[in-house]
Amino acid sequence: MPSRDTLLLADILEPARNNFGTVRLILALAVVVSHSFYLATGVALTSEPIHAITGYSLGQHAVQLFFFLSGILVTQSLERGGVVAYAKARALRIFPGLTICVLATALLVGPLVTSLSPAAYFADTGLYRYIVQTILLKTGMAPLPGVFETLPAAGVVNSSLWTLKYEAVCYVLLAAIGGAALRFNVARPVGIAALVAFLWVAAVNPPELAYGNGLLDQIQYFALFFGAGVLAYAMRQHLPLNAVGVAVALAVLVVTNRTGAAEIGQALGLGYIMLWAGSLPTGALRNFTNRNDYSYGVYIYGVPVGQVLLHFAPGMPVANLILATAAISLALAALSWTFIERPSLALRHARRRTATGRHTVSPLPDLSLPSRVARVTGVGGAKR
Repeated sequence: MPSRDTLLLADILEPARNNFGTVRLILALAVVVSHSFYLATGVALTSEPIHAITGYSLGQHAVQLFFFLSGILVTQSLERGGVVAYAKARALRIFPGLTICVLATALLVGPLVTSLSPAAYFADTGLYRYIVQTILLKTGMAPLPGVFETLPAAGVVNSSLWTLKYEAVCYVLLAAIGGAALRFNVARPVGIAALVAFLWVAAVNPPELAYGNGLLDQIQYFALFFGAGVLAYAMRQHLPLNAVGVAVALAVLVVTNRTGAAEIGQALGLGYIMLWAGSLPTGALRNFTNRNDYSYGVYIYGVPVGQVLLHFAPGMPVANLILATAAISLALAALSWTFIERPSLALRHARRRTATGRHTVSPLPDLSLPSRVARVTGVGGAKR
C-alpha cells in the first residue's frame, strides 16, 4: 500500500484498505445524538447546539456524508457489476431491513404504546397506510394511530426514514445516466462533465434543506452530496488524501459557512475530511465493522427506540436518552444485521445453475464491510 504522503482515494477503495464501516457507524450514532435533542424537547434543529454554528444539525451533516459516501461506493458497484446487479444489490440492501423495522414498529410497538384499545388500533386504516407508505418509501413521516401523541415530538414515529426516498432517487438517476455512459464506454468523461456542470448549477442556484421545500428542491439538495461522491470516485486516481487536503477542506468550510455556497462547501469540505478519516487505520474496531455493518440498523431504529424510552420515562434527560437509545439501537441493529440484512445480501450469490441444469450452492461471498460496500453500500438515512 502506498505511503500516507502519496495516498490516493483509489488506493483505499479495495477491501480491507479503508475503515468506511467505522465511519458509517459513527455517522449513524451522530444521527441518534442529534435526534435525541429533538425528541426530548420537541423543538426541531435549533435545540441542537451545532445548528447555531453551521445552520445544520449534527444529524443533517451526518446524512450529508452518508449521501457523499454512498455516491462513491454505489458508483463503484455500478461500474463493476452493471445495471441489473446494481439494482438488485440496492433493493436487497434497503428493503429487507426496512420492512422488518416497519412491521415491528407498527405491529409490535404500536399496540403497546397507543392510546387506543387493541381492537381500535388494528381496525384503524392509518395503521395499514403507515406500513404501505413507509415500506414503499412514499414518506417517512406517516403517523400511527394514537402512538406517541403526548410526547414532545408528538406523533413522530420514525422520521429518520424520510431520506431513504431521496437515496433511492439518486440510485435511479445514477443507474440511468451511468448505465448509459458505461454502455457506450464513455463513463469517465461524461461523468466528470455532467458532475462539474451539476456543481456549477448548484453554485448558481444553491440548494438548501429548508422546511416546505418542494420535491425537486429536496432532490437537488441530496443529489449535491451524492453527486459530489460520484465526482470523487471519478477522480479517484487524482485525489490525494493527506493533511494538506484536510487543511484546505477546513478552509473551504470556514469561508463558505453561512453563505450561499455553504452546501457546496459542506459537500466538498466535509466529504474530503470524511474520506481522509476513512483512510486511517482503526485496528480492532475496523476489523469488527468490516464484518458487521450495524449502521443501517442504528439509523432506522433510532427514532422509534427514543420515542418508546420517552413514552415509558417522560422527561428523561437528553444525555441519558442518547446513551440508552444508542445502546438499544446497536442491539437491534446487531439482530437486524445477523438475521435479516446479511442473509438478504447473500441472496445475490446464493444459487447458480450449472450447465446440466442442477443447482449448486456457491460459497457465501465475503461480507466484510470493505468488500461488501465496494459493491453494495447501503442507508439511512436520516434519514436524520
